[in-house]
Parts: sequence; structure tokens; C-alpha cells
Amino acid sequence: MGFTAFEKTRQMVKSPLHGLCLRTYSIRSGQAATRAAVQGAWVSLTLEGNVNQVECESISRKFEDLRLKNGPDENDLLGSIQKEGILQPLGCVLEEGGAVVLLDGFKRFRSALKLRIPTVPIACLGVDEVQAVCELLFQSSEKTLNILEQAAFCDHLHLHHKIGVLAIADRLKKSPAWVSVRLGMLHDMSPAIKQALFQGRFPVRSYMYTIKPFTRVNKIPRKELDDFVRCVGGKALSTREIERLAIGFFKGGENLKTQIQNGNIPWTLKQLKASRVLTESGELNDVERKFLRDLEVLRQCIHGLILATADPKIKDMAFFEKARCVINGIFEQIAPLKIFFGRAA
Repeated sequence: MGFTAFEKTRQMVKSPLHGLCLRTYSIRSGQAATRAAVQGAWVSLTLEGNVNQVECESISRKFEDLRLKNGPDENDLLGSIQKEGILQPLGCVLEEGGAVVLLDGFKRFRSALKLRIPTVPIACLGVDEVQAVCELLFQSSEKTLNILEQAAFCDHLHLHHKIGVLAIADRLKKSPAWVSVRLGMLHDMSPAIKQALFQGRFPVRSYMYTIKPFTRVNKIPRKELDDFVRCVGGKALSTREIERLAIGFFKGGENLKTQIQNGNIPWTLKQLKASRVLTESGELNDVERKFLRDLEVLRQCIHGLILATADPKIKDMAFFEKARCVINGIFEQIAPLKIFFGRAA
């Protein structure tokens, strides 16, 4: 039974989240009841009696490219679902015309397809796509949505639905800087890198906190960065191994670069550990890596604030006075850093 076979019995139910109304459905003779679960932040459907679920073949996966893939986690989940079934409903939205669009639960859904499970339970996250995406972002954390996934959904709201930075921030109860930082993240990436990250072939943490700061400091061309990610992606390497390979690839000479391009990763790592390339090229210690991570966060926040200044709603004179005071204080705090790095140059 597909979703279009549902009886169109609709109820408007208040979410515990900032008054959002969610739509629930009765399915033939079964009753769908809403409940607040997961620390009071997730509104889900509890399908009672004979569990009336949605056929997998009737669910659209158009947002799948906005969610990160993780092979090991998905394999673990597959085993769990094989033993216990799907315990938590999938987050969806019902489009005009009756199509069910999946927003959250892609690992569970792919596992269901692999196990040839014909139907899955769903939770309706909103009355339309915008509210459903906002609901997903509102209740998200680092455990449910990676920062790149948050960026992708913010980008979708901004570009596809033409919603401004302040409007998105207001809906999500976040600061404009939080939204602006995420809007700027994907624009810095080439299509090849974006694909590698979202398909799980290159670790997000390594890119955000190791490769990106390293290549910016050393002014590495984007084409070379794409080539490096292509060469080492999908090799199940640790963060430290990727950092070492990056130093060898970008600063270790043509021989090491050619070996990495030819796929000789174990040999290259062995050579790097036994040579002076790492120390001469400046392999970073833990304090230096943390310093660069903090600088990268600061840079992203500043970029987000710059984007936010384009919003016409920023116009109150009292706001400008307070903002100028804060900015002057920031300039004073940055002065010692400028002196320190000017001395080290």
C-alpha cells in the first residue's frame, strides 16, 4: 500500500518546537498518533495497532545528496535493523500531489532496501518543504546533522526558496552569523571535493581542520587540492596520515607527489616517516593544529558576519553604535596577534 492509498484524514498538531504545526495522517483503519520524543525535540509518529507504513518504492530521495554517507556506520545499522527492525520513524515531508520526500533517515532507508523490507514508518516533519527542513535543522545537533549537512540545507533554503539570512536565523532560533557561516562553507568547495565529502570518501574533519587551513596558508591551487583529495580519498586513512600525505604531496617534491598519484600510499607514508620532509616542511604539533582550527572558526565567523551586513533589516542606529564598540574591542584584541605573527614572518 503506497502513501497515496492513505485516507486523507488530517489533523493539525502543535509541535513543542516554537509553535510549528505538523500534519498527521490516519491510514485506512489504523490510527496515527503524534508524540514528543527524544528529549522533547523530535515530533514523530507512533503507528499503533497494525503498523501501517509507507511503501519504500513510493518515497522520494531527492535530498539524498545533501546527507553524508558513512559506510561503517551504515553496515552496523544494517545488522541492527536485520535483528530488531527500524525502531525510529524516518523524517519526511508530504509534497503537494501526495509524494513522500525523505529528509532524515537515509541510512535506515538504504538498509531497508538492502534487506528488501517493503515498508518503513515515517514521521511528518512539517506542512511543507520549508517548514520540514527548518524543523530538521532546528532539532539537529552534531550527532544528527554534520555541519556540512546543516550548510547544505541552509543553502537549499537560501537558493531554492529565496529565504534571506535573517529569516532563516529567525526560523531556526539561531544567530545570523550561524547561518552565514554555513552558507559560505559550500561556496568555497569545488564540485569534486563536495562530492568526495558527501559520499564519505574523504573525512570531513580532515578537510575542515587539516587540509583546508594547510592549503590556504600555503596558497595551494584548487586544482591540486582536487587532485590530492581524489588520490587519497576512500583509503580509510587516519587524520594524521592524511596530514602527512598532504605535506608530501604539496611540499615533498615531484617524486613523492607522483607516488601518491600512482596510489603507492603505504610506501609513501613509510618514506615520509623515515625522511626529513615532515620536519623541514613543518609538520604541525597538537598546539599548532588547535591554533589553526580556532583561526579557521574565527575566519568563518567573520565571513558570516560580512554576508549578514547585506541584509536590509540591519538598519537601527542603536545597533550600529553597539556593533562599532564591539568591533573596536575586537581590533584591540587582534593587535597582539598581528605583532606576534609580524615578528615571526
